Amino acid sequence: MCHMPSINTKLNFLLTLLHQTSFMKNQVESKIISIQKIFPTERVTSISTSLRHSLLLTSFGYIYSCGDSSDGQLGHGSLSGCRAFRVIEWFLQRKIAIVDISAGSDEVRSHSAAISKEGELFTWGYTALCGHSEHEYSLDLPELSQTSNKSSIVFPKLVESFENEKILRVSCGGSFTLAITQHWEAYEEKRTLWSWGCISNGRLGIGRFEISRRSYQKSPTRLVSLDGYFIVDVSSGSSHALALDRDGKVFAWGNNEAGQCSFDFNKFGENVLPQQMNRSIWDDVYVPHQVLVPIPAVSVAAGSHSSAVIDLVGRLWTWGRNSKPCLHQSTSCHVNSILSGFMRLPRYATPRIARPLKHLLIKKVCLGDGSGLAITNDGQIYCWCNVDSAALPSQPSPDKFPSLVGKRIIDADIAGNHLIVQEEPSVKENIGSKLFQQINRHEKLYIQNGGDLSVPTFFDCAVIVGKHRLCCHKAILKCRCPVFEKIISAHKTSHLEVLITDANVHTV
Repeated sequence: MCHMPSINTKLNFLLTLLHQTSFMKNQVESKIISIQKIFPTERVTSISTSLRHSLLLTSFGYIYSCGDSSDGQLGHGSLSGCRAFRVIEWFLQRKIAIVDISAGSDEVRSHSAAISKEGELFTWGYTALCGHSEHEYSLDLPELSQTSNKSSIVFPKLVESFENEKILRVSCGGSFTLAITQHWEAYEEKRTLWSWGCISNGRLGIGRFEISRRSYQKSPTRLVSLDGYFIVDVSSGSSHALALDRDGKVFAWGNNEAGQCSFDFNKFGENVLPQQMNRSIWDDVYVPHQVLVPIPAVSVAAGSHSSAVIDLVGRLWTWGRNSKPCLHQSTSCHVNSILSGFMRLPRYATPRIARPLKHLLIKKVCLGDGSGLAITNDGQIYCWCNVDSAALPSQPSPDKFPSLVGKRIIDADIAGNHLIVQEEPSVKENIGSKLFQQINRHEKLYIQNGGDLSVPTFFDCAVIVGKHRLCCHKAILKCRCPVFEKIISAHKTSHLEVLITDANVHTV
């Protein structure tokens, strides 16, 4: 099928830009993002945002990126940032369809990852975080480093360490990456969890190493302590991580200074390793351990210094630093105070129900650096924020975001200084997308049966642009462009021809 040239069309999600100046005045500017879509009918299906950049995945399997690109994390082939979402042409040129994306950053480095429809993993950005042994498409940056191993992979590159395994899930965190793979043994499905990147704080879950703080494990390493579990989901925070198995068990490891790994050594008795017996419950956790959530979980989320899970009945449980992201209003759990800037913030090592949201059914939760959001089953979004964060205006408890009241939200993600939420598409847009998919299926069958798509009898409309005659479908054009909708509605003929010139659009 011949497609019309791409038009600058507004996607069905909102971007909230949060500047320090407007935050100080408790004012938040929100706007609808406009991007140059390859196909007018494609819709956003997944959002991933980090401290320094954002990724969008559409229904056609294309990735759009924008933000800072100092480590090449946008995948556009350069270190120049981009203010508007732009498609990553590397995948487009190779006809690779993507099914999952993840963006990760900390104050030092950034990287990105994507999984193809065939289960292959592609990464780009800061080299040491991408899991490659050889660095094709990399740029050395001697002016930014004193060592020779700091470089940037500016185009997506296949991670070749998983030749016999299919990648199911990837999560990029603060200078580290986690991936879930699938393989079969004697007709039985097996899952394996892998990690690579910065080793500090035990965030990789592969044990403790006496090395410098910013040392890197550059190749994927298996988390052997989770080999016996069927892992279905994983979430990477700033320096800790959570994993979920199919039985609803939650595992945590990494930085535990605020109790975000929920490791209470007093509760494990003989199960505690000898070298851990005299440690504090606030010390880092170097291998995964099970978090004692009373009810099986269905979703996990790791933030900067807090963690959260959603249980089987849709309730939200949180633990870690009890600034607003932890959402506790009781001090009955294990609590201590630590110094954070000029504030003393309590920290909790035991998962507790988020009291302000306990009467709501939650389907998704995202945690940032001192901020968070939750989406309910009916599409309402609740946001909260610490007073020293620029991600959202300070709110003492979760509340509906003012500019999103009355809208039905289906997806969202939050980072240090911005959040992106996706609004449910209208009925008309859903119909257009479904029609497009149906026509694509009919075209494939038509070609398989020996049909010729250049013959206009298969179509009910033709668009003439210069010397080119493009065969199209009226139903699709009506959903793509208001101008075509008016023309098609005004002409009730079985076949229609539309002439497009530099000055006008009219029928023939």
